[in-house]
Amino acid sequence: VDLPVRTIVRYPTAAELAALLLGSGIPEDHVDSFDVVLPLHKDPGTGKPPVWFVHGGGGLGWMYFTFAPYVRDRAAYALQSRGSGGKGTLAGSVQEMIDDYLARILETQPEGPYHLVGWSYGAPLAHALAEALDRSGREVGVVAILDSKPASGFRDLTGAVPNVYRQHIEEFFGRFMNTDKMGLFLDAMAQVGANNVARMQEFAPPVYRGDVLYFNAKLDEHEGSYGPEWRPYVLGSIEEYDVDGTHDSLHMPKPAGQVMKVVARKLVR
Repeated sequence: VDLPVRTIVRYPTAAELAALLLGSGIPEDHVDSFDVVLPLHKDPGTGKPPVWFVHGGGGLGWMYFTFAPYVRDRAAYALQSRGSGGKGTLAGSVQEMIDDYLARILETQPEGPYHLVGWSYGAPLAHALAEALDRSGREVGVVAILDSKPASGFRDLTGAVPNVYRQHIEEFFGRFMNTDKMGLFLDAMAQVGANNVARMQEFAPPVYRGDVLYFNAKLDEHEGSYGPEWRPYVLGSIEEYDVDGTHDSLHMPKPAGQVMKVVARKLVR
């Protein structure tokens, strides 16, 4: 049975996939999986402000399907790069991304507070979105940074060339699935990812006046946390938590649950 990659990401256990195949089959949500704003579940209609998850370097927000179940009391959305799935024009700058995403957030959610979660590449984007919202006089709530350096830490990273980035993502997806038939998907993602990395290398991070939550992937080989590197760009508190995972595995059930239990607790305060 052919399964879309997004289905495997959204339903990652054998039990869930078996239930889909034995039951009604793969759900059709009637949404564009590559749209800039991707609903992660149906809005329950509680009126509570949603959580916005910001895409990683590859541009897609599908990994956040494992985070969203912890906030079923409100809507949850993933912001995704233009150009994903081979559709649309690649962003010309990080500021262009920020302006674009800010407009889409306000279109969906006119009033705050605004809750933002960014993992890896998504962290400096979430931080910049929080600063832009705050600067415009809007209320910012939870800002969660998942195991990432600020934008200034991206200047020397490899991956700004499509073939290099493609190798990275093929190795990543290859840990979970057979990539033999994913050529076009990987090619498009590599174009987006390489452009994203190149644009972040040109971006100067702003200074955000509010507080942030920082989650450190403590099973990585590098020593220490990137949390202190955010101090020049955060005037408020930096509340840090260790997570039982590596940087690349934060979407897996245990680390995602550890992150989101903290986020959900902060949302109800």
